[in-house]
Amino acid sequence: WDAGDEGVAYRMEVIARLSNGDELSHVIATAKLRINQRESVDLVSIYPVVRDRGGRYISDLTKKDFTVKEDGRTQRISRFTTERRPLRVGIVLDTSLSMSTGRKLEAAKEAALGFLQSLEEGDEGMVVTFSDRVRVKQEFTTDREALGSAIEGTTAHGGTALYDAVWRTARMLRDFDARRVIVLLSDGRDEATSGFEPGSLHTLDEALDQALRSEVMVFSIGLGDRLDRECTRPWARRFNSARQECPEGESLQAVLNRLSGSTGGRLLLTKSARRLRNAFEEVAEDLRNQYSIAYSSDKPEKQGEWREVTISVPGRPELRVISREGYFATQR
Repeated sequence: WDAGDEGVAYRMEVIARLSNGDELSHVIATAKLRINQRESVDLVSIYPVVRDRGGRYISDLTKKDFTVKEDGRTQRISRFTTERRPLRVGIVLDTSLSMSTGRKLEAAKEAALGFLQSLEEGDEGMVVTFSDRVRVKQEFTTDREALGSAIEGTTAHGGTALYDAVWRTARMLRDFDARRVIVLLSDGRDEATSGFEPGSLHTLDEALDQALRSEVMVFSIGLGDRLDRECTRPWARRFNSARQECPEGESLQAVLNRLSGSTGGRLLLTKSARRLRNAFEEVAEDLRNQYSIAYSSDKPEKQGEWREVTISVPGRPELRVISREGYFATQR
């Protein structure tokens, strides 16, 4: 019997009627709940993935195996579990004109539809597309058919407002008490249809800042065979064949890597649209193998500053822990 959350007084009586006609009864009276003191405990939640040198998931670690540090200070883990927490995921698809070549868009739709099958009961998803502007094709819902219809109804046209799409989706995710995830399919380019000016009003730094402040993990799927060589800004500059690389921090791959690496997600690269399904499946596998770790910071005062968080497994130096790099300490 669920007494609810009101905390009022109750009188409960249980009567058992026996086969011979006798009755047994018992009565319990509860007092009204009185709270003399309230204390707010604001936990920092991290969802790391642990792999060995061969890339295999390590899923048998315990609370005592992990060490959590905030700005270099060791923190006491308050909550630890390997049980799967609810998921709120924004599926963000590039539907710019460049996706119309070959079967790129059709393959992207098929892969995203396959990803929907990994969502479990209680998980919510939304579908966002971006070309020259950002479109929310489906708000958050548990309805798989509605999500699938939104994905199937996408068409390719216009430029690429990548940074606006990440910024807006992260902002929509920020108020959910769950694992907040963006699954982004893009080539990392942000430009108008003309190709001579940005496609977004927001910058890459602003999009990344919003993702970090919203505590959203970004899993980027980069589609293209030259993402490590194709450059972003300035717009007139193209691939430098003499150096065989873009200037530092200007490759499309670097853009996607910044979005994923800083937020605790992962960058997956695929040269072929035919392999997009594999990339989406790998994202789903990462989400299935996350640990859930939470701690209460030993520095409760919050002034909006950035705090670096590192998670390690000291007894297993051969393991690699993938998690977000930190958080902004703001009052909720």
